[in-house]
Amino acid sequence: MSTDLQSVLIDVALWLYRAFFVPGDQFLAKFPELDLAGHARVVSAVLSIVIWLGAIALIVGTCKLVRVVDQTLTALAVRLYEDLQRASCSLTRTCHPHTC
Repeated sequence: MSTDLQSVLIDVALWLYRAFFVPGDQFLAKFPELDLAGHARVVSAVLSIVIWLGAIALIVGTCKLVRVVDQTLTALAVRLYEDLQRASCSLTRTCHPHTC
């Protein structure tokens, strides 16, 4: 492995490590009394895990909600289109076999 690639991989790993702790560190910055006996890294890690899992659950839930809303609205649009076709057939009395 080249030193450039190794350097990049180390930088990415450090960036991910720091990014993981950001939510917990920010929370502890607002509530410093939660730093129990100087164990800020452990508390920050636990808080970060809870916050990241909550964010992932929120994203997954939102995606599922969007999918359900999309399916519901699509079914409604199809139903309205079919009802309009039936109504136009009954008004004009010129039904095509594929529409009525």
